[in-house]
Amino acid sequence: MEENTELEPQSLVLDNNVMEHIAIASRWAKFLAIAGFVFCGICVLAGIFMATRSDFSASMQSQGFSNKTYLYRRPGLGGITGIMYIFFSVIQFFPALFLFRFSNNLWEAVYLNDQYLLNQSFKNLKKYFQFIGICILIAIILYLFLFGIVLMVKAFR
Repeated sequence: MEENTELEPQSLVLDNNVMEHIAIASRWAKFLAIAGFVFCGICVLAGIFMATRSDFSASMQSQGFSNKTYLYRRPGLGGITGIMYIFFSVIQFFPALFLFRFSNNLWEAVYLNDQYLLNQSFKNLKKYFQFIGICILIAIILYLFLFGIVLMVKAFR
């Protein structure tokens, strides 16, 4: 007996119970997206603060004002850390944007019964998962690369 491997168009039935679950999921997605935007903003502000703070501490050291809080700081290190915070904030912005678009389109699709908006919402959800998946793959590759470097350094010591 042969099985049909082609996908046949089927219509899904979304009853009131499913629509209620979708509406609740939409609200939670919006909450998580807004929390992501807030987190991005806080990280950008922290990055700007770190970058300007390191310049301030470096100028204080060059003027001879070195107390215990400045003894362990290296000039420019806070600037690099600040730039990294801002860089990771930009990376975090995109998943929050995709999740926010998913939430808004899903909410409107449920209440307007609009197939196009439903398609757009799941397109944004797909982009969200792709972005997160690619970031995780990059992180795993970087961890393996760094682990290999650490092993080589330990072997040649």
